[in-house]
Amino acid sequence: INRYKVNSDKIDIIYNPVDIEGIREMMAKDEVSDAHKAILESSGRTIITAGRLHPDKDQKTLLKAFKIVRENHMDSHLFILGEGGLEAELKQMAVDLNIEDSVHFAGFQHNPYAYFKYADTFVLSSVREGFGHVLTEALAAGTPVVSTKARPGAEEVLAYGEYGYMCEPSDAEALAAGINHIFELNDSEREGIIEKGLERAE
Repeated sequence: INRYKVNSDKIDIIYNPVDIEGIREMMAKDEVSDAHKAILESSGRTIITAGRLHPDKDQKTLLKAFKIVRENHMDSHLFILGEGGLEAELKQMAVDLNIEDSVHFAGFQHNPYAYFKYADTFVLSSVREGFGHVLTEALAAGTPVVSTKARPGAEEVLAYGEYGYMCEPSDAEALAAGINHIFELNDSEREGIIEKGLERAE
């Protein structure tokens, strides 16, 4: 628009595609290990995150937030899906925070949606996101989302908080507040958020 003086009315944005039917088919598959399934099917609250174990994804802030969440929800669990250079450091951090028994490093998962379907919330803790494709996948899976305002993508995907709880990056207390907010929704409120998320994914 700026460089070539094209009329903005002639511009449409085509977002990264999301195979909603494919995600639902993958969710139906039983591809979670028995050990993880026992935890996911327990009465406790479950948080899922997925992405490279990399500073941009800022799982360190998520671990700090989870420590705070467990003050109110002692039976909650955090599943971290993904691989990367920070794995050993993040595992040690979980030990240092005394939450290692409730943090599960699931590694790379060919079918992360099998985990999504069990989650009470999906959390994106990134400091930056080009698009935030995993957010659209979480919405399509019917999983309520808590996300940082990882610019430029996350804010746009979630319409600045209309389709998910948003907070500033690298703020563990704010991220914990978002997770606690989702955990404490009543059934009707939760269904409303899920329905809005599904509409957004469509």
